[in-house]
Amino acid sequence: MGLWNSIRGRRQSEDEDDAAVDLPEARLEALVSGRVQGVGFRWWARGVAQEHDVLGYAENLADGRVEVVVEGPAEGVQAFYAALTSGDTAGHVSDVERWDADPTGEFREFDVR
Repeated sequence: MGLWNSIRGRRQSEDEDDAAVDLPEARLEALVSGRVQGVGFRWWARGVAQEHDVLGYAENLADGRVEVVVEGPAEGVQAFYAALTSGDTAGHVSDVERWDADPTGEFREFDVR
């Protein structure tokens, strides 16, 4: 419960340190190529994110790709990436460029942008 609450921005009691919000364990940033716009891909990603308890966003880019950023438990982030590369997505994913980055704790939900 502590990690989930901290990701959602809930603070520890006022008696505790000001560095009160624990950061998520992992962050994935990805650019997804293929037939991924106009096919429900971002909404599919939102469902997968909720299934694996990760937060972040999916956003259409002008070049036809979708940018996806997720944070949360390491196991959830890895499961999200596995789903992205499974071949069983909305539309058709031809390539996923992946970066692992330091989590920031900036997200409160998974947004479709």
